Amino acid sequence: MKKTLLILFFVGILSLTTGCGNDSDSTDPVSPLSGSIATNLSTIVMGQNVTLTWNGNVGDEWVGFNVYDLTISYGDNPMPMTSIAETSLTVTDLEYGKTYIYQVSTIHEDGHESEPTNRVEVLIEEDIDPVDN
Repeated sequence: MKKTLLILFFVGILSLTTGCGNDSDSTDPVSPLSGSIATNLSTIVMGQNVTLTWNGNVGDEWVGFNVYDLTISYGDNPMPMTSIAETSLTVTDLEYGKTYIYQVSTIHEDGHESEPTNRVEVLIEEDIDPVDN
């Protein structure tokens, strides 16, 4: 019994000193308690407004989301139109007849960004009132 207890104690100490696989340089997905990256970007258009929504959450490691309007050209380095902690954003007063392109990435606490979500394209169409006869 003493030998078994001693071996278990030694294995427990060995596990603690090796970090049990929780290496800070790991590329494993982040647990839900630490936040998760943005996925499944979708839109709802109402008149000249578009609401962007996506899945994801902030936590200890993933601290926010960068929202990009890819309609605006910044060359090879697009700039986010805003950085927020929420998983939705309403963009207002968009121009009729224009197509807008959006994408979202997640911001890590060390400043790097996740891979971006899918791109969505939105055409703002002018409402046509019915003609009274």
